[in-house]
Amino acid sequence: MSKFSAPSLSRSQKIGQAATVSDRQSTSLAQSSVIDERFFETFKEKFEGMELLDNQEKVQAISTLVNVLKSEKKKQLHTIIQIGRAFCNTEDEFSPEEWKHLLKYTQELFGMSRHTACMYRNVARDIDSGRIPREICPTSFSTAYQLSTYTDKQLELAKEEGIITPDVSRRTLVAFKQKHLRPKKRNYSSAKKGKDRLKALTKERERLYKKLEKIEEQIAREKEN
Repeated sequence: MSKFSAPSLSRSQKIGQAATVSDRQSTSLAQSSVIDERFFETFKEKFEGMELLDNQEKVQAISTLVNVLKSEKKKQLHTIIQIGRAFCNTEDEFSPEEWKHLLKYTQELFGMSRHTACMYRNVARDIDSGRIPREICPTSFSTAYQLSTYTDKQLELAKEEGIITPDVSRRTLVAFKQKHLRPKKRNYSSAKKGKDRLKALTKERERLYKKLEKIEEQIAREKEN
């Protein structure tokens, strides 16, 4: 009994098949509930060529995961803002001494460190004042706090360049802040002291050179004798 092998595909046919698979995978993703286009493209890139992209149930599962994460992050930020507002209100009611004393015992009283309490307060204060618009505030609390450490000038530049979005990463904000750090003021007093010291050292070096020359002359005379 003769055996027949399947005809080999031409290069163009293989490319056509690959394109069909890619189109089918894109359609599968497009039909999912993923709203974030950036995630949509990144997910396709990282799983390119895998059968997973053809499985609507699996794509739907990852879509649900992304949406739940985004939703819960928003809820978490809302909760943190509410806590921060409560801290702001308490600070307004307390005297400076009372507030300072309260911050010493946040761990015992509220189960959080002083630093965390102040972070919550700072984010809430900047959002309520409009310094950080709520609609573009990062949904990640640590990222939102990083934004609250910006100077007014840095914040203005970040808004102009459009880098502040709910999905911006903390790493992006850190890099932007480093790029736009205010130059340190030159300490002219220290600079003058440095110049005076350099001048004195140079003068001392010349004195030592002359002394060394005299010593060399004395050594030469001793050798002659």
